[in-house]
Amino acid sequence: NIGLRNRRSGFDSQRECHLRIPLSQLDDIILRCFASTMKLIFYCLLFLSLCLNASSSNSWFYFKHYPWIYDNSTKDWLYLQGHTDGKMYSFNARTKQWSQFPDQNSSEESQSNAIESLINGPLLDNEGKEVDKDVLTGKTLGFYFGAQWCPYCKQFTPDLVSFRNDNKEDFEVVFVSSDYDSSSQFTYMKEYDMEFYTLTLGSDSAVELSQKFEVSGLPTLIIVSSEGDMITRNGRTDITYYPDQALNQWKEMNSGN
Repeated sequence: NIGLRNRRSGFDSQRECHLRIPLSQLDDIILRCFASTMKLIFYCLLFLSLCLNASSSNSWFYFKHYPWIYDNSTKDWLYLQGHTDGKMYSFNARTKQWSQFPDQNSSEESQSNAIESLINGPLLDNEGKEVDKDVLTGKTLGFYFGAQWCPYCKQFTPDLVSFRNDNKEDFEVVFVSSDYDSSSQFTYMKEYDMEFYTLTLGSDSAVELSQKFEVSGLPTLIIVSSEGDMITRNGRTDITYYPDQALNQWKEMNSGN
């Protein structure tokens, strides 16, 4: 019995020794896993915050704790770094290339991409000839939804023509016609001296714009920034009552977004 008891005692102590080591290691593993999990949650929340803030920005989004910015127009992350020449340079995480920041060519390219995303079909002049969409780059845009048969459009169109001609260096109009045929569309533009650009009547691009901006009546003038972001749906009211202030007001609204 003594021998059996000793063997059992030895077995129990041996078992206890074997159990103490794994439990100690397990505590350490649990603590490490907890720390890693909390760190992962923190970085996930940080990244989500970056994305939410970046998506609401019109151009560049700066994150104060890191030298990274988000270009909302191109959806690229850029790493900023100063140089001994006194200029700032950015590293594009997608293209793996360095360039001077801000890059004027990159800005124009992003604006061109924004216009292309809004108008996926041909852009026409007031005679029906296709033109390059670059004529819209860098300008505040007014998408004018109207038609020759609409009496309220005929009342507003002269005001819009005058406003556009007075501000054509910074503002341009794209006429989205709801006429019955293209002949009526271009006759209307000629009759009212609209030096606007326009879209093919009934084209996919015209329909998509109408749906995008939820146009439910005529006339409607949607004001859009050069980056492709809608500034206001009240372009008609602004031009009718505040023609001298409208353009600056739109720019302020856009910079404040």
